[in-house]
Amino acid sequence: MLRAPFFRYLEGAGISFGLSRELIDFITKKTRLGIGCAELLDDPVLSTAGVGPTHLLRIRRAYRRYQAQEEPAAERWAERHAPEGERTPALTNAFAAMVSATLKRGRLRFRARRPGDPRMQELAALAEHTEGCDEIPAHRWYAADRGVRDGLLWVEVVPPEGEAERSLYKEATPELIDDLNRSVAKPVLLAIADRSERRAIQTAADALHSLLSRPPVAAPVAGAVSDGQRTWTHALGGDLDGESADFGFRDLDGLHAWLNDREIEHVGVTRISGRGSMAEIIWRLSNAGLSVEPVREAGLMKQAKQIGGPIKPAAAEVTARRLRDPLEGYRGLDADELGLGEYLDQVNADRLRGALADVRAVAEWERKHAKKPAPVARGMGAGPMVKQLSDLRPGMQLTGLVANLTDFGAFVELGLSTQGLIHLSELSERFVEHPGEVVQVGDRVRVRVIAVDTKKQRISLTLREDREATRRGPSDKRVKAIRDLDKLFEK
Repeated sequence: MLRAPFFRYLEGAGISFGLSRELIDFITKKTRLGIGCAELLDDPVLSTAGVGPTHLLRIRRAYRRYQAQEEPAAERWAERHAPEGERTPALTNAFAAMVSATLKRGRLRFRARRPGDPRMQELAALAEHTEGCDEIPAHRWYAADRGVRDGLLWVEVVPPEGEAERSLYKEATPELIDDLNRSVAKPVLLAIADRSERRAIQTAADALHSLLSRPPVAAPVAGAVSDGQRTWTHALGGDLDGESADFGFRDLDGLHAWLNDREIEHVGVTRISGRGSMAEIIWRLSNAGLSVEPVREAGLMKQAKQIGGPIKPAAAEVTARRLRDPLEGYRGLDADELGLGEYLDQVNADRLRGALADVRAVAEWERKHAKKPAPVARGMGAGPMVKQLSDLRPGMQLTGLVANLTDFGAFVELGLSTQGLIHLSELSERFVEHPGEVVQVGDRVRVRVIAVDTKKQRISLTLREDREATRRGPSDKRVKAIRDLDKLFEK
């Protein structure tokens, strides 16, 4: 049995967008020939049909997964049990039905293989845990998969009771039933892995698109980086282009005066060592009316080395470039250097790289064809003086910038050494399937603190409007979700 045509594969995944088979074939043919996203979007065949960037990105991502598919396991299993030289469609269909039923109603059972191993502390929430095959989110799957690869966890696929007998029907024998229950595990785990990879890559691609789609800042900007001892600045734009200076870490008056004398209102800040935070700089400049925006550290030093010269002044220049125009500022970085999400080291590197290359091409195409970028709120905004986690209190309201999206929530940059997390259940009063429905990378958000754990360096935030929830504290369900995340992730 050959694998289903790509058009049918898309329909099964729910991402055919109602496009004709001829149009899907046209896209895949051009993709095989190495035609890029920008050229495809300009093709009159697609533009006439109304195919836009969203359609094209998802179809091309799905095509890469489709190409990696193996021969259907159902066919191999049926051939193994069929009489010599015979084909038995009933066995093939029974195996396919069994896989489908297990993915919908089966369970995954995790067990600790090395309970005494110190690394098991990070996997405590998974040990002796069961979860529905259709329920396990991508981040939990990757945490479990890492545990399995490290020899710390063992995972068992538990099919629905009696499903093998129902799927085999007239073909059922005790031997076939036992073998079907055993053989279904591998394709089920592969399907869950494929689903998790699809979600992880889509989340990373959406985060990159949000980042690169931010309109450039037309006014002069400055980048400021600090190692906890000194702060280096670099100005870009107009007559100020290339001006730089450095200050003692506590010399906030000198830093503010330097920016004020040059009438710079937009400042990007980055911490380039693990000591301290940029909180005091952000607070001082924000409350002086400047637009201050934390710039992600991922890949910063690599780009700084490419500039040449002293590394820390060069890092300030990179920070200014990233603030002025993310599309140009983050150019030349590989997928794993962008800091776009958890567990990206566990997805297929080629598919991830291809997806992110497509996103960059689309962002450049959109920039080229945009009439005028929509204005965006930039900077942290004025707020209470918060230098470290111990200054935070439940109920405190802060302004932050969305740094990353995952399938379990959104991480927010607050200018501290630790980012805060808005769990999926705290993004809105309504049900939210993915954080991208509510926020995007780079958005300025007004959040409220609901819990702080200084020992574990965890900050739990909310966007929900219910002020009484702050006084009562988070619900038991939310507390459990936050506790599980504490155990599974190390930021």
